[in-house]
Parts: sequence; C-alpha cells; structure tokens
Amino acid sequence: MRPSSSAEAPSPEDWDDALARALSDPAQPRLVFQPIVDLSRGVIAGYEALSRFAGPPVAPPYVWFDQAERQGRSVELELRAVEQALAVRTSLPPDTFLSVNVTPTTLLHPAARRLLASESELHRLVFEVTEHAEVTDYVALRQAADRVREAGGLLAVDDAGAGYASLKHVLELRPNFVKLDRELVTGVDTDPTKRSVVQMLGELTDRIDAWLIAEGIETLGELDALLELDVPLGQGWALGMPEPPWLPLAEPLVEHLHVRHRERSDADRVATLLDRRPALPHGVELDAARGWFADHAASMVVQLDAGGRPAGLLRRADVEAGELRRHPVLSVHPDDDLTHVARRAMNRSEDHRFDPIACRSSAGAYVGLVTLERLVEWLARDERSG
Repeated sequence: MRPSSSAEAPSPEDWDDALARALSDPAQPRLVFQPIVDLSRGVIAGYEALSRFAGPPVAPPYVWFDQAERQGRSVELELRAVEQALAVRTSLPPDTFLSVNVTPTTLLHPAARRLLASESELHRLVFEVTEHAEVTDYVALRQAADRVREAGGLLAVDDAGAGYASLKHVLELRPNFVKLDRELVTGVDTDPTKRSVVQMLGELTDRIDAWLIAEGIETLGELDALLELDVPLGQGWALGMPEPPWLPLAEPLVEHLHVRHRERSDADRVATLLDRRPALPHGVELDAARGWFADHAASMVVQLDAGGRPAGLLRRADVEAGELRRHPVLSVHPDDDLTHVARRAMNRSEDHRFDPIACRSSAGAYVGLVTLERLVEWLARDERSG
C-alpha cells in the first residue's frame, strides 16, 4: 500500500535523472519481503514484495512511485518490481505465495501483457491491485485479471474499506484476496465500530470466496482482536518486518499464535470433517472424466487449475450427458470454523447450495473436501450438545 503523497520533488529535472538512473540499474529497486501470516496456524502463508530505492534523492518508496507517475514512468517502475518478483519466485519456501503491487493502469498496459505472456505460468504469484482513483473501464480490467488467473496467478485488492474505489474493485474483480485498509486495523482492539466494519468485510469476502488479509498489525492487542474476528491472514510489524528473503517468524510470535489457537476448540474446525478424496487435474478431457466417474460412486468431483488449486466441480450427470461443464466451488481452509463455513455454504445460489466444499492449504493447494451431509450431521450434534 502507498499512502498519497504531498511531498514535493526537489525539481522535475532531479527526479527525471533519478528515475533514469534507477531504471538503468538492474538492481533497482531493491526488493524486501514482508510475511503474510496464517493467523490460525502460526505459519507464513506468503510474502509481499516491497520496493526500496537508493538515492539521491533520499525518499520513501511511495514518493518515488508518485514522482514516476508525474514523470510518465510509473509503468516502467512498477514492471521492474514485477520482473524482480518473478525472478525470486522460484526460491519461495513451500506452500507460500508472493504478492506484488500493480496499479490498474499498469495491469492494463501492453507492456504488462507482454511481460506476463512471456511467463509460462504465474503460479504462486499474487497481483495486488492498488490505487484509489476510479477505474473507467472495468471490462478491460476484468479481462486483464482473467488473463492472470488463466496463467495460474491470483488477484488481491488493496485498502478495502478505505473508500468507494477499493470496494468497487472488490465487487467488479472478485479477487482471491482482500486486504483491509490499515486504518481499520489500527486500534481495532479498542474501537467497536472498526470491529463491526472488519466483521462486515469478512462476511463480504466469504460471499465471494476470497481470503481477508489485515495489514498494518502493530500490536498484540490488534492481533488478538483480529483473531477473535476470525480474520485468516495478517501482515504488519507485529508479525514481521520487511526483510531479505526468506526469514522465519519469531518464535515468541509463533508461540503466541499457537496458544491462542489452543484456546479455541479444535472440534469445530473443518479438519474434523475433511475427506481426502481425489481430484481431477487441470485440462482433463471428457473421456478421462467419464472413466473417473465409472470407477467412483461420487456424484461430483473437484477439478484443479494449473496450479493445483480447486477450480470447480464436475458433475456426473453433465459428464454422462457428454458435457464437461465446470461448476463453481466454495473453498475453505482446514482450520476454518465449521459454523462460519456452514453460513458461507448456505449463502450460495440455490443450484449449488448443497454441493461439496473444497479444502485448500494456505497456499491454495487442494487437500480434500467436506460434504454437506457430514456438515449437517455435525451441526445437528453441536445443537444437541449445546
């Protein structure tokens, strides 16, 4: 996230020279990586790549990007950071993703399309859409987002709750991740109104099957409040500073998260109902799908995308009728609260309300599913025991 800047450049000529030097230096900008933490498990789920610049002039990163926009070079500078993120992606620790910031302007630029087309796949890369300005062509932006997803990448929207533009991004793009504006996170442990807004945005992300990320967590009080609100992912100085790759979480933080997790009942987590059923791979053909259903009694099966994530459900009736139609699938984490998951399942359209639910790791990989039959049985037992 970059705050708006009122800082004045030393002079347009100085900034023009500084940007030219930075763009001619393959080592600029230097990337550092802030962990994005799975708050329920106390492990790193991903990292955000953040840019750092060597002066002169000496200025915060957002000033460099603001000045690049004034000089008409913001696309070049952003794509340089994307190129560097692509280069380090192969060294990511297992089961983690890498997030990199792009404005809608850059994502729509032909140079971005050429760069992304040059990659065989974008697995484990998340494009975090920033900028508060209104987008005038959401059709084109959705098409650009679809190209990212088709190549295996994911999409995030930054600063949700900061204003109309960020919420419009969420509604139009249906991202995989939604990042809370840090103003909602600061003091959330002492402000009931902020907690209500966070809860509301959590329900919104549930409805679009996205993951909520709270950024800017700076105190243990804020962290504990977000844990109580079932926010799944977090980022901020209280969890980890932007550092060279790939530093682990501090042990005291891991222990704190584990203690908080143990304080909550394990019996009401998705993992207790998880059925590790097989899934069909990306690009499966009709004959192979027919063969799978001939060998299995299931009425539906999860199909994966190119990155091994749940992409949809194939139904036996469709396949037997000669149609390879992929239906939407609700995806959850094994540590998610079952009552919360049941509400999400019932918010689905009538045609899909009783479909099985796919389970995925923090990095998105398919690990199994939960049937609605088992979920209803659990809810009935929980009601009787209560």
